[in-house]
Amino acid sequence: MEAHTLRQPPPTLDHLLISCVFSRQVWFNILQRLGLQAVAPQPEDHSFESWWDQASRRVADQARKGLNSAIILVAWSLWIHRNRCDFDGLLPSLPGILASIKDELHTWELGGGWLEGYLISSPYCPMVNLLGHISQGL
Repeated sequence: MEAHTLRQPPPTLDHLLISCVFSRQVWFNILQRLGLQAVAPQPEDHSFESWWDQASRRVADQARKGLNSAIILVAWSLWIHRNRCDFDGLLPSLPGILASIKDELHTWELGGGWLEGYLISSPYCPMVNLLGHISQGL
């Protein structure tokens, strides 16, 4: 998350969620673990809403709800991480945010699994275990 000076306007939500190099690293890392790196935001993507719509259209119907839940989780995690950097002095940390995403996903799973039946255990989807895939390498 690039720092901005007082002479520059604050970053937009689109910048924070998909245009920032740090954010794109997070998206690629998570989506790669799901075998969906092809839908990760690219430097030419400037609208979070448009990117999300396009990414969602590129996956099978059975996996769409799971992907949408993963997108919500990562976007929320990026927002929280950015606020911690701005207000608590935390430095941007790829391992830190990935660990937070893993912890939040585990909480979702314990709370009834928003992703259950879509990415965690769908017989229609090659992404058999979302939690296991995201946890690898963390």
